[in-house]
Amino acid sequence: MDLVWGQEYDESLSVARLYVGYLRQNIEENPRQPKLIETIRGFGYRYRARGRVAVAR
Repeated sequence: MDLVWGQEYDESLSVARLYVGYLRQNIEENPRQPKLIETIRGFGYRYRARGRVAVAR
């Protein structure tokens, strides 16, 4: 997160969660049980599309 927001931005984790939630609302069939954007505890998020996996830290 520091690479994107910089170290001076302390609330970046909350902002990331908020926007991942917005994305899930728009692209997931069931946002409460996401299949496209998964949360990887202690690591970040994983996006799955068409059998491919991209990981964001």
